[in-house]
Amino acid sequence: MDIPVAAEIALKLIFLVIILFIAFILHELGHFIAARVFGIEVKTVEIGGGRRIFERTDRKGTRWSLGIIPFGAHVNLDAGEGGGFFTRPYWQRALTIAAGPLVNLALPFILFSGFYVAIGQPSTPPVVVGIAQGLPAKEAGVKPGDRVLAVNGREVLNFRDIWEEAYTGGAVESVFRIDRDGKIHDIAVIPLWVDYMDDGIRRQNPRFGMLWTHTPFKFSALRTINGEAMNGDDDKVRKTLLANMGRTTLIDLKVTDGEIYNYYFRPLREVNPDIQNPESRYYKLAYLGPARDNFYLRQPLMAQLHDAAHYAAGRIAQIAKLPFQLLPIDVYALRDDDAVGLKESALRNYCYSFIHGLAVASILIGLINLLPLPYLDGGHILVQGIEAARRKPMPRKAKALLFAGTFLALYLTVLGANFDNVPHYIDSRLKKAHEFIKQK
Repeated sequence: MDIPVAAEIALKLIFLVIILFIAFILHELGHFIAARVFGIEVKTVEIGGGRRIFERTDRKGTRWSLGIIPFGAHVNLDAGEGGGFFTRPYWQRALTIAAGPLVNLALPFILFSGFYVAIGQPSTPPVVVGIAQGLPAKEAGVKPGDRVLAVNGREVLNFRDIWEEAYTGGAVESVFRIDRDGKIHDIAVIPLWVDYMDDGIRRQNPRFGMLWTHTPFKFSALRTINGEAMNGDDDKVRKTLLANMGRTTLIDLKVTDGEIYNYYFRPLREVNPDIQNPESRYYKLAYLGPARDNFYLRQPLMAQLHDAAHYAAGRIAQIAKLPFQLLPIDVYALRDDDAVGLKESALRNYCYSFIHGLAVASILIGLINLLPLPYLDGGHILVQGIEAARRKPMPRKAKALLFAGTFLALYLTVLGANFDNVPHYIDSRLKKAHEFIKQK
């Protein structure tokens, strides 16, 4: 059963609140566990804000409280003598402070490993959906519906494997071993190297001319079908698609580099059961490939753990680069395009969306808190490190100058990294505004 759009938006907002709340709690839990390990007294643990609905003091004298507003958390350590925080060696204090961000950064490895092992790895099928007219794959003989078994001798199980082997090596030849109707073919393809702007973001990718999108296309994205202009007429698109089911069909699409390419597809009636059902949310959507959405790949335990760790590390690296591409923010670092499971697997999809969102939020909180700025964990580690080296506290003025210097350094670094992006960003916004006005 399809979920109403309003209910889906409300569900996403609830997920966001819960995700942030859990991420903050886990951050403070890192501080709490490290403090207990080093014997540092914890005075209070406050979870949530607003009016307190629960309070309790445990056997070690720590007062636990829960607020009515599900947002934020705080661990208050004893700073005095005896078991106080500032009586401890610097390395213990630094680890206690760093434990919060480290828990945040460790969480994605745990979440993805657990999900991959229990459910499977969200994956795009290694099956070609469309072939661009006039580009290398078409010229080499690749056809819609070809299933890729290996690239350059490496077995592939999903599109992520293909991306890592063929798309990250630059403009070099890749040999695709494909299964076409039960027959095996080895096809060598030399891609074009393209440098283009994607909504204000400069990208450089090899282009083979193969489309891998197994999620549905909006009717409005289909400009022409077999040379006939659709003119935004949904009924005409539907009628034309139905007449070409099971046949190789030429459709023009606008792709990420802003250009319009003609792609050969082979849409199938069994993959589009809702195209004639006005009550379905898929009524104006078309699956142009042989598979309906993505899938959850099951592998042996060690393979799943390896892929989960690889993916988690990649997310952290991508998000860490975001400050160097602020205009605009690269949304590919914050989402997983493989995380669209089968229509019949809605519960698993929501579960994965939740843990992926929690992982991203946790990474952001962890990385931000490591910055050497006031009131952040990185700032506390920096100041206390300097004080430990000097063997005396820093004057307030010296701290202010230190943080002013670190803030200026970070600001100039980010500004310098994004300086060339500003005109591209402005151009992309103006282009969007122009397209919006034209549509009106």
